[in-house]
Amino acid sequence: GRYVLEKRDVNLPTAVVSPVIERFRHRFDERDIQLILSDECSEDQVIRLVLDRGLISQVLDNLLSNALKYTEPVPDGDGNGNGNGNGEKYVTYGWKVLAEFFGPSEPGIRVWVTSSGSSLDLNEPMDVFKPGFRADNVAHKAGTGRGLYFVRQVVELHGGRVSYKHTEDGNEFSFVLPFEQS
Repeated sequence: GRYVLEKRDVNLPTAVVSPVIERFRHRFDERDIQLILSDECSEDQVIRLVLDRGLISQVLDNLLSNALKYTEPVPDGDGNGNGNGNGEKYVTYGWKVLAEFFGPSEPGIRVWVTSSGSSLDLNEPMDVFKPGFRADNVAHKAGTGRGLYFVRQVVELHGGRVSYKHTEDGNEFSFVLPFEQS
């Protein structure tokens, strides 16, 4: 299959992020997972860029769906997913303009989803974006290993990049799109 981009000028926070977040909010509430907009972002912030709204919405949808499925309590000091004693589970999300990410006078817009829990068992961080890949420590959960591959395909089709990193309390998936404006 091939994806055909239907790029249009959109405001990223209101046209993509907010609608996807609202579709998931009740599901996160049901699982007692805090859904937190990063302090450096504002829902009324205007970030206009040219992208395929439907496909990028599906990318964010996939990242949030994975976060819903795999979020665990904050790991304790030993790296166990037992939490810090209060069972806190959270997902943070946000966006940020990165000046010259793609080169001189070529900014990018970074969108991320970070969830609490144990780190993925990976030899290479980019393995999670390969078709059919399933980390050993999450293989017991339902999934096909195709979702993050889809994320990579769509982001790269837009001229962007994907990434994964383990954070102090969990896992962060992000993508950077060229800050293309009309």
